[in-house]
Amino acid sequence: RWNQPFLAPAMVVIQKFRKVLIPFSILNIQITTIINMYEYKFIRIRTSIWSGLPKQDYRKVIQTETKEGWRLIQILTPTGISMLPSFYELIFERLKAEFV
Repeated sequence: RWNQPFLAPAMVVIQKFRKVLIPFSILNIQITTIINMYEYKFIRIRTSIWSGLPKQDYRKVIQTETKEGWRLIQILTPTGISMLPSFYELIFERLKAEFV
């Protein structure tokens, strides 16, 4: 009898959350579907060793890729020994044709 008041609120909380819980198998299927919906494209633009400036106009690359349906996600600029970017990595994504 001494632990009965503590047990009752716990049961209410469990019953509240029981309606919200989703079986893991369904959740796993939804996550893999979302991951497999997109395809990715990586374009590397080299930079000058001395100035660190790109050898290609990255703005034109972005414009041509967006016209083809790609969406720019990120531009990576890893630095080398000279602390200047050694290249630009443009990352694009778009929905796969089967999901459009």
